[in-house]
Amino acid sequence: MSDTSAIDDKTTTSSDTSNTDSNWGTFALLVFRYFIFSIIIIFIGINYIFLLNYKQLDILFPTEMQNYIQTNVRQRGGQPCANCPFSDVDGNKNYDFLGSLGYSIPIKGWPYSLYNSSINTYLQNFKNWFALTEAYSFITFRTIMKYTLQFKGIKNLPQPIIIISGYILFIFGCIFIPIVGFFTSLIHIFSATDYAWFIGILGIIFGYTWVIAYINAIYQLCAFLLNLLIVPSLLNPSLIGRLLQCNLSTFTNIFTVLIVIASWQSLNTTTASMITIAYVIMLIKSYIS
Repeated sequence: MSDTSAIDDKTTTSSDTSNTDSNWGTFALLVFRYFIFSIIIIFIGINYIFLLNYKQLDILFPTEMQNYIQTNVRQRGGQPCANCPFSDVDGNKNYDFLGSLGYSIPIKGWPYSLYNSSINTYLQNFKNWFALTEAYSFITFRTIMKYTLQFKGIKNLPQPIIIISGYILFIFGCIFIPIVGFFTSLIHIFSATDYAWFIGILGIIFGYTWVIAYINAIYQLCAFLLNLLIVPSLLNPSLIGRLLQCNLSTFTNIFTVLIVIASWQSLNTTTASMITIAYVIMLIKSYIS
């Protein structure tokens, strides 16, 4: 008799626990965090769509040596939805505005202004080496960026997939661009000129080789973030707004999936299952209609 009572008490306790272990405060906090996260994904994806269709990438990402230094140095290797037209992404009306942001061809100012092939002194040779090292390093970075944005297969994908791809690019870019920038800078430090290896070795001894590589890595990461997160909104905020409006359904889908995830993270199994079933029914209805 006592054994039966113990089993009944345990069953009752388990049932009570399963019905009361939902943490609605945690659920609300997760929903808020996922709401912000969804906005970030959409915003990055929209900017990515803009850059994929932008026709002035040569200004944003110049990749020819003559755009950096006026010299005879040999060049080294270095599907839109119907409501979101891109006809105004490719005009020349933004050229002056790009110039005001510091994007110009040829690129002017330091460190490229240090180059002067008409003076043959140790100091000027060092300046020439530094200017060429920086030019080659940023040509490599901008070539990678431009080729990534010119990959034709991406444009033909549905916009929700492009948006997710843009966020994935953002994550991978934040991880790998500093690494690539650091090591490509090291390569160019030792190969920018015929005497670069000597200056590079001295730089290892005195430390400036590592400083240049680290600074380039950080600067290229900042340039990546600037171009992906800020520049599109500055160039054409009205189009960015229309792209956001066009992809509200994508935002809703992402946010809804994250709500389901939040329910399993903070609510009991019964409640989370009900939310999941409701989401599946809503998804089926959207495809049927």
